[in-house]
Amino acid sequence: MIKPQVRRYFDKGYDGVVEAVHWTTSGKIDWVRVYERRGPTWSDHVLLDRDTLIERLKSGKKFVTGKRIVSMASEFEVSEKVELRETGKGEVIVSGKGRAEKDSLEGVPLL
Repeated sequence: MIKPQVRRYFDKGYDGVVEAVHWTTSGKIDWVRVYERRGPTWSDHVLLDRDTLIERLKSGKKFVTGKRIVSMASEFEVSEKVELRETGKGEVIVSGKGRAEKDSLEGVPLL
């Protein structure tokens, strides 16, 4: 297991933090709850459906899995990079060492 790292708001390494996920009955991401970078600060959590997340990943935005540290508005514990991978069956969203056959966000809580 990878130990989470604390990253501050000025870390330019990522544009969003995926905090929770809701799955469809077919095993695809339905929507995710994320915090997004808004210039030098971060948004409150927002909900992005799967298509919007794919669109943002394709546009070059970098997302990681993690969570906001309580009472530390712009600090997060982050763990894995979220990637968009192409398979023979289409695009999948994965983090960590997730399999490329279907969506997989390791360690992200379910909603």
